[in-house]
Amino acid sequence: PEINTQHKKMLRVHDLVYAAGATEESGSVDLWKAQANDTYWHGLFGGIYMAHVRSAIYHHLIKAENAAAALLQKQATWQRYECTDFDRDTLDELIIESDQQNLYLDLQRGGTIFEWDLRRSAHNMSSVMTRQQEGYHQTLREYEQERRRKAAQVATSVKQSVQGGEPASPHTTVRTKEHDLDQHLVVDTYRRNSLIDHFLPPGLPLTDFAAARFEDLGNFVEQPYTTTTEQKETGITVMMMRDGLVRRPGALSSLPVSVKKTLFIPASEEKLVVHYTIENKGQARLLASFGSEWNMNLLGGGGNEQAYYVIQQPQKSTSSSFDSTGEVYAVQSFQIGNTWLQQDLHFVLSTEATLWRFSIETITGSEAGFERTHQGSCATLIWPLTLEAGETWNAEITCIGSNPAQLLKE
Repeated sequence: PEINTQHKKMLRVHDLVYAAGATEESGSVDLWKAQANDTYWHGLFGGIYMAHVRSAIYHHLIKAENAAAALLQKQATWQRYECTDFDRDTLDELIIESDQQNLYLDLQRGGTIFEWDLRRSAHNMSSVMTRQQEGYHQTLREYEQERRRKAAQVATSVKQSVQGGEPASPHTTVRTKEHDLDQHLVVDTYRRNSLIDHFLPPGLPLTDFAAARFEDLGNFVEQPYTTTTEQKETGITVMMMRDGLVRRPGALSSLPVSVKKTLFIPASEEKLVVHYTIENKGQARLLASFGSEWNMNLLGGGGNEQAYYVIQQPQKSTSSSFDSTGEVYAVQSFQIGNTWLQQDLHFVLSTEATLWRFSIETITGSEAGFERTHQGSCATLIWPLTLEAGETWNAEITCIGSNPAQLLKE
């Protein structure tokens, strides 16, 4: 789906650039750069899995979009929305555009954000790859199993031990950049968008969540949300709601639960406000952990010093690399960013939460061999829920974008 999304974005920008005159001033050069074919496919050289190239494609698409909009829009400050079949799957998506940012919402698959363009930095925060099964993964599994068997023989054989050296490769055409890569193969059960709503078993460890070894108690992930959209001078409000069910471990029946998430996108601001309301519509107590999952790409692989997390707790602030993994309690706010991209995103929470974060890594084949590749970071906010029959719970997440250089000056 990520290739299709990128391709349909390119077609949308193409139409915009040509509507503005198809000149260099209207963004045609950046459009051509964004049509470089590397990440519109996947093959020997990594293709769509090359995060830095994927990010660059979106960078040029957004720059072309900015140039065309500057000619087509009559005002410097503007905001609009439309429901359209963006990805051409017969189902409408909600597209919100302004001079500050673009939000693309998949209403039929969880009411999630699948593209988030911050136009000042020309960066798509949502250009993250889902971990999927690839045909060559079976080759890797067979190779690693045989390599470990050979290594065990070497370890137990005096003759081979004296000879030393690495066991011969059972597949001479297979190369890996590190051993036991098959242990890192994970297949996601849903697309790595943002604003994904989970009901998780209390006590679920981060390791199981990161490895996709869990069963969601609710039926909200990748399910339809009813939506109403309203535009005023101050901004656009999107109200998404789903009446679903949450299973109770050990119980015979599930509880009816309503999730309402209201998005407010202010005019003329690099800002997004998300308000959650969860209501227990059943006759028994709801006991679960609610998780709001955000997947974002800031080119943070390899411990990149330019890409970061800054997490704020009561009386304490900690910094980590963007591709780090960890669990932090009582989080009041956190920042993610990349100084080279000139993009910072500050998340402020109305209610303290536990923050889970981990690097989304895929195992890809390339001309250099199999390797782990950073595709983005998953940040999931966890709140414990104990709701009696008829009770509601509320929380708000405010996301504020800025230039890290400006933050340093302040």
